[in-house]
Amino acid sequence: MRCRGCGYSLWNVPGRTCPECGRGFRPSEFRFKPNAVEFCCAGCGQQYYGTDQDGLPQPRAFACVRCGGACELDSMVLRAAPGVDDADVAADEVPWADRARIGWWKAYRGTVGMALSRPVAVGKALADRSESGAAMRFVLVNGAISFGPTALGVLAVVVGVMVFDRSSSGYGGGMVWSSATAAGWAVVWIALLSLGLGLGAAVLAGIAWCTIRVTGGRAGWSRVWCACAYGTAPYVLLAVPFLGPYCLGWAAGIWTLVATGIVLAAATREASWRIVAAMVAPVVLVGVLVAAAVSIVVMTTGGLPSPAPVPVTAPADADPGTDPVGAGAVDASAAPDAGGAP
Repeated sequence: MRCRGCGYSLWNVPGRTCPECGRGFRPSEFRFKPNAVEFCCAGCGQQYYGTDQDGLPQPRAFACVRCGGACELDSMVLRAAPGVDDADVAADEVPWADRARIGWWKAYRGTVGMALSRPVAVGKALADRSESGAAMRFVLVNGAISFGPTALGVLAVVVGVMVFDRSSSGYGGGMVWSSATAAGWAVVWIALLSLGLGLGAAVLAGIAWCTIRVTGGRAGWSRVWCACAYGTAPYVLLAVPFLGPYCLGWAAGIWTLVATGIVLAAATREASWRIVAAMVAPVVLVGVLVAAAVSIVVMTTGGLPSPAPVPVTAPADADPGTDPVGAGAVDASAAPDAGGAP
């Protein structure tokens, strides 16, 4: 059990503030593996073990069997159980939330791997601790890493072409400026694509949250948003230069919806049918919007354009009195007049 502000170990701390940074904490804010932690009476030190799904004692308040004093969860002293390593005590936690201690790259890799292989664990961790700001930063970093390689690859191709053109023409002026411009555009595109991924996750979260609430669910916005944010982890497939965006985009999109649904179900503990409805609603809405847009375009343009008539011309050596389309036609000048005169 570590302080969520500075990472200081909180074992055997009788007070409710971190000795290192002064941040307050409560044991009930943490989740542990069952029977991995000793909860000790503040008066006599009698040990108790957490046996429920969150690794906490049940009930939360009771009378101590040794001294008879009142034992309440948030007033007890905690320490790892004998024979249990400190690293094996805590229940699953999203590594990104611990990036200040372990470093952002390790936290990113751990979060992506956890979301891809164990989305249920991500959801359970979010049920205990969901930070909207951290989730937004994860989406932006994930977007930059996912779209960055292809953008940089395009930049390398553009710069290579410019270098070849300059060297073949014998003119090198302005090449440095052109390269800097290309690099600037690459950075802009990476930033815009990252923001687009964040906006897409926010829209998905908004639709999912509204669907859950309309159908009678009670899920909070923070958990729904964090589930949709960490559910974008499959977009790392797009990090494969060039092939990722063009060949793996559809797989990343489908995987994102599935992973987000699993994370959302574990984080909110809502009924399965509500989660399915929350994931299907955005797809249906997009389909309706596309159909409406197509209908508007068709109506405003007067329908689909008719094919242009193909002009028919007679061969150069054809008889002027014959029909250029088919045999059997006669010259209009040879036809009888309206009065029937021969």
